[in-house]
Amino acid sequence: MPQLRPAPQPRRSAGGVVERLYVFSIVSSLLLLILVAVTTLLMSGQLRRQAETITAQGRTIDVLAARLATVEQELAASVAPHAPPPTQARPPSPTGAAGRAAVEEEGETGRSGERLAEADVAARLSAAVRRLPDGSWQVVNRAAAEELVDGVAVEADWLAFSAATWERLAIAARLLDWAEPAELFERRAAAAGTSPRASLELSVRRLLAAGRPAEAVESARRLTELEPDDAAAWLLLAEALASAGDSSAAAHALANVADWRSLSAAQQVRLAGLWVNLEHWERAKAILGELSPPPPELQPQVNRLRGLVFLHEGKNVEAFAIFDDLLQSSPDDYDLRTWRGAALVKQRQFAAAREALAHAEQFPARPEAWYWRGVLEEMAGDSDAATPLLQRATAASGQFAPAWEALGRIALNRGDLATAQADLQRAAQSAPRRAAARFLLGLVHAKASRSEEAAVELRRAFELDASLLAVARQTEAIARLFSATELEALAAPSERPASAPAPGAAGVE
Repeated sequence: MPQLRPAPQPRRSAGGVVERLYVFSIVSSLLLLILVAVTTLLMSGQLRRQAETITAQGRTIDVLAARLATVEQELAASVAPHAPPPTQARPPSPTGAAGRAAVEEEGETGRSGERLAEADVAARLSAAVRRLPDGSWQVVNRAAAEELVDGVAVEADWLAFSAATWERLAIAARLLDWAEPAELFERRAAAAGTSPRASLELSVRRLLAAGRPAEAVESARRLTELEPDDAAAWLLLAEALASAGDSSAAAHALANVADWRSLSAAQQVRLAGLWVNLEHWERAKAILGELSPPPPELQPQVNRLRGLVFLHEGKNVEAFAIFDDLLQSSPDDYDLRTWRGAALVKQRQFAAAREALAHAEQFPARPEAWYWRGVLEEMAGDSDAATPLLQRATAASGQFAPAWEALGRIALNRGDLATAQADLQRAAQSAPRRAAARFLLGLVHAKASRSEEAAVELRRAFELDASLLAVARQTEAIARLFSATELEALAAPSERPASAPAPGAAGVE
């Protein structure tokens, strides 16, 4: 039986194969270049301006695809003349590159048609957020505010609003406690040429009220960076730093308030209050002295501060009269009740003071009333009764320097130098500008015959209160360790600035 041999396959032309590969390479490179160009345009946001070009490129691709199909047919016919005829090439798909460009353009046009208009945003802001007569802001329609802030945040990159609109949007976001969109809108406001002052100030106030001073400091610092010559911005930063417990940094921030008279009356009152908390009594007194008469709405706060200055200066009758008068309109005010009791303690009206300070039991977490009850018993000669009351004050606040100082003083009088030193160091750390604490620390070291340590603390005390030099001369342990000339040398002016204390005006002595 004869064997069947397979039909011989037609030889492929090597030149034809090379030609086909060459054509494929050219077409593929062209397609790749066009794809890169289209992708670049899409990513750069210039699609709308390049729509016609992309469409033309799409047509070119379609033509090239058709030509490629023709070339493939010709190549197939040349290398396989006996093969069955190939099927007709399918027409180019209308959803090719040109189709994709049209779809993308339609999407852009649709989004542009829905894009928020500034006039509409302003109207919606007015309906959702309003400014009150006192200058504060309030959300009147939270759902509307949330929808607007969220919608603008999504479209922010495509919107070109005025700086005023961006700042109002930032205020709305701050009122909602939405930090991320607020910061976005604040950056857009700054980029548009306006510092978002109102928004950042609102942020600081709300964060302080929420007990988040560290975050408040961050917002306040941003404001001083945007407006480094604005005294009000530095005042706000100092208030935030004081609330965060960094009194030294607060004092340094206030050094940038070059002209406090440029501040508004309300801001001057705030500045005076901060100086009182930092125990810069003369600066507070200077400001209060020029607020005469202050605006009626600020009068109660000014009177409070003046009463504290009087209390510090030992003008106890005047201080008592101010606090007693203020209590007529605010009978439940803890601070006023405490300061009124302190004025009675300083007048040695102990029975009346005990009654005035009885409210300490109602406020176990506040140290000031406990402190003055302890001072009362110490002044009455009963240090055993004073100690647990003062300890209640330090338990309520470990940073309350007056109570630590009083405990150190009692321990010093008992001859317990180790306890006195520990308590007085806590006082000095909490309030570095407490001259009495520094002086008593110097006395502790003098009693222990530690002359170098005593000299350091006495020098600091004299820097803060020059009148303590006379007291030192009359103090036996100090006079035994230092001559009058040496004490005068310690009291000589020093170039090293004194530190600032921690806030806490209710413990004023």
